[in-house]
Amino acid sequence: VIEHSPQSLDHFPLEGGMSVQDIYAGLIRSLVSVETGSQNGTGVILTADGYILTNNHVITDAKKINIQLTDGEKLPATVVGRDSFSDLAILKVEAEDFVPATFGDSTVLREGDVVITMGAGDIFRAGEALLAGE
Repeated sequence: VIEHSPQSLDHFPLEGGMSVQDIYAGLIRSLVSVETGSQNGTGVILTADGYILTNNHVITDAKKINIQLTDGEKLPATVVGRDSFSDLAILKVEAEDFVPATFGDSTVLREGDVVITMGAGDIFRAGEALLAGE
């Protein structure tokens, strides 16, 4: 279970924006691990009522899908939409009070801007879930 910001990124500079630690703390509760038995991936909580975005290749041919929250709780999920061309899928978990991710505006990004990505197939076991760079 991930409970704190990675110390290796202390004082990472972001001009005019949030620190990496603030972004991490604000997003980590919106990430889930997607487990199918044969594939693992990351999902992002889209809505408080349990819609989750993940990659289609993670859930392709899955007979059973579970998501794992940052607190370790596992819940069954069903596929409600998928697109193999964009490699995206939408899952639904029958639960409420999730913390949906907040998305930025990618139209304002420029070459050379710092970007952050979070996620890994076994995000809550590996402990390495955040990358930052230009």
